[in-house]
Amino acid sequence: MKGGYVEPEYIDAMLEREKLTPTYLGESIAVPHGTVEAKDRVLKTGVVFCQYPEGVRFGEEEDDIARLVIGIAARNNEHIQVITSLTNALDDESVIERLAHTTSVDEVLELLAGRK
Repeated sequence: MKGGYVEPEYIDAMLEREKLTPTYLGESIAVPHGTVEAKDRVLKTGVVFCQYPEGVRFGEEEDDIARLVIGIAARNNEHIQVITSLTNALDDESVIERLAHTTSVDEVLELLAGRK
């Protein structure tokens, strides 16, 4: 919301979506996003990247621990491009490890874009 990407209702939709089906993907990664019905609450496509080096429970199972939480807000079908880029970058365990610990915004952007 702070960056002007979504209306407050989109955050509510993200929480609602999480109740329906957790967005924990495994491999220490969660990718929360809103419901289809909330797409009109997205003002512009964006991604928020949160690190939890010690992990945070983010799923139904006790061991669903996320170290990376990447929130997505996308207009129309723009989420497909965002998810494709993320999936390609996060296929590499060394990239996940670096993302979990880096303090460099530039490194995060380069890693997620698949440039490093």
